[in-house]
Amino acid sequence: MKSYIFSVIATAVLVPLVGAISPEGKGGGIKKSVSFIMALVFLAVVSGPLVSLVGALKDYNSELIAAKIGGNGEGGRYEEIFRQTVGAVAEKEVGREVSRILVEDFDISEDEQSIKVGISDESELLGIEIELFSGALLKNPRKIEERIEALFGTECTVYEKWGEKNG
Repeated sequence: MKSYIFSVIATAVLVPLVGAISPEGKGGGIKKSVSFIMALVFLAVVSGPLVSLVGALKDYNSELIAAKIGGNGEGGRYEEIFRQTVGAVAEKEVGREVSRILVEDFDISEDEQSIKVGISDESELLGIEIELFSGALLKNPRKIEERIEALFGTECTVYEKWGEKNG
C-alpha cells in the first residue's frame, strides 16, 4: 500500500514537471503529445490496483474452469468452489479497502493495524474486525467503527491490542 501511495505521489509530481520542460515544437504539437502520454502514465499508475483485481479474478476463474473440465459432472461441487473463490476475493479486497481508509482517513499505518473480514457462504459481508497496535491506540475507536460501518453497511468492531503486531 505504501509503495502504491508513493507511486501516485511521485507520478503526480513528475507528470507536470515533464510537461513543463517539454519543448513546444511547431504549433505546440510536441508539448501536447508529451502531455497526453504523461496523462496516460498517470492513469496507468492510479488504476494499478484495479488491474491486479481483474488479474486475480481471472486466475480464480481459470482455476474454476480447470476444476470443471477435470470434474465428473457434479455441478454442486463447482458451485461451492465458485462461492469459496468469490468469498476469498471479496474478503481480500474489503480488507485492502479498510486498510486504505485507516491509512488515509485516520493516519494509521499498515504496521499498526490488523483486519479480519467475515464473509458468509453466500459471499455476503458479515462484519469487520480491526485490531489497533502501537501509536494507533491513541485513535478514537468509535469514530473508526462509525466510519467503516457507514461505508460498508455492516458491523465493525475495533480492538486495541497492547504490544506489537504479530506477523
